[in-house]
Amino acid sequence: MSDAVDAVTRGHGVPATRGRPIAFWGVVLLAVTESMLFVVLLVSWFYLWSRESQWPPAGVEPPELVVSGIRSVVLLSTSATIWLAERGLRRGDRRAAWNWTVATVAGAGFFLATHVREFVWQVPREFLWSDHAYGSMYWTILNFHGAHVAVGIIIWVFMLVRLGRGAFGPDDTVPFETASIYWHAVDAIWVFVWTSMYLLPNLLGG
Repeated sequence: MSDAVDAVTRGHGVPATRGRPIAFWGVVLLAVTESMLFVVLLVSWFYLWSRESQWPPAGVEPPELVVSGIRSVVLLSTSATIWLAERGLRRGDRRAAWNWTVATVAGAGFFLATHVREFVWQVPREFLWSDHAYGSMYWTILNFHGAHVAVGIIIWVFMLVRLGRGAFGPDDTVPFETASIYWHAVDAIWVFVWTSMYLLPNLLGG
């Protein structure tokens, strides 16, 4: 009887025989929903592009690729670091889980800091969201994604706090697995956002 109670406690109230907890599937649904929102936004981006004779519009330089490429690599690498954190947790190596989660927060923080720099010091000098359709979509899509990164950082900082207090372990990885679904979705979405809004305007714009 006590073993069954322990199993329920470790599974956050859901016995292992019942599969994953509802929170896990809730985050899966959230990730799918948020991905669909970005699909709609990017379809709008390409639709407006098809209606314009020049994209970006005259007087606006195509987005730079070097810094955005570096920050993209850093962001995508955080999917690997959080996977390593999960792996360490399953092995019972809490130090590895902590270190790799810190690396994830650091990478995400770097990405968000460069995003803020872009929209505080760089982009406003060229155009605002109210100047044209390009500006409206550029500000909306990229800041929407930036907000998702900020939420992810908050989640992982919370996980670090709980790790520091002794939470989680080989039999209690569900919170990490659940949070990582959201994070992997954020990273995957960025691949399509960067390709659509940075790379293609440089290759096909004008």
